[in-house]
Amino acid sequence: MKKSVRINVLVITVVVTLFAGAGLWYLRPSVPNEILEQARQRQSIPLMEVTPPVKQPSVEEVSNTKELVSQLLPELELKLAPTLTESIRSFLLADENLAAELAKQVEPLLASSLSPTLEAALAAGTEAAETRLAAMLDKRLTEHTSSLEREGMMLASEVEARLAGQIAQAKIEVEAYVPQVVDALLPALTEQTIAAIEANKDAYVAYLTQVLPKGLGEEELIELYTA
Repeated sequence: MKKSVRINVLVITVVVTLFAGAGLWYLRPSVPNEILEQARQRQSIPLMEVTPPVKQPSVEEVSNTKELVSQLLPELELKLAPTLTESIRSFLLADENLAAELAKQVEPLLASSLSPTLEAALAAGTEAAETRLAAMLDKRLTEHTSSLEREGMMLASEVEARLAGQIAQAKIEVEAYVPQVVDALLPALTEQTIAAIEANKDAYVAYLTQVLPKGLGEEELIELYTA
């Protein structure tokens, strides 16, 4: 605990004690003391000169006095508190040994009284901080998950579009190469076909003789071939 805090606590304690003592002094029972003083005075004078007893304060008057004091005490406290506080503070600050000794006496009491409150406040603050941290982490995790999902969907769509474009381009290129491949392979295929027909001419003629109708002319054979 800082020295200034301890001094402020000591000043407040002393001021409250002074006002409590002043209140008790104002509210002290004074009627019996007045009666005793008057009795002593009567004993010191001759009996014939004794005057009738003075009317004593009634219970109602004493109650009124106490009520008046209770009404004036807050006003006095309000007016005198700043002056007394500053005076006591200056006195304590001037005497470091006294301030240190009072601090030793008051600090254990303050520690014992404030310790449960501080522990409860610390526990509540820790729990609230953990709750806020967990909520913040959940929120951040949800935001990052949603962002990753959106980015993944965008990336998948982009990859799909690129693949579709590449496939379409490949088809176009393949279709463009087909005529060239056919033109390149056609002479070799023609020669291979003619060679195969020449090599198996007798078998083909026999098969065609069996399949085709008899009596067909050359023109009819050409029409049948082109049909």
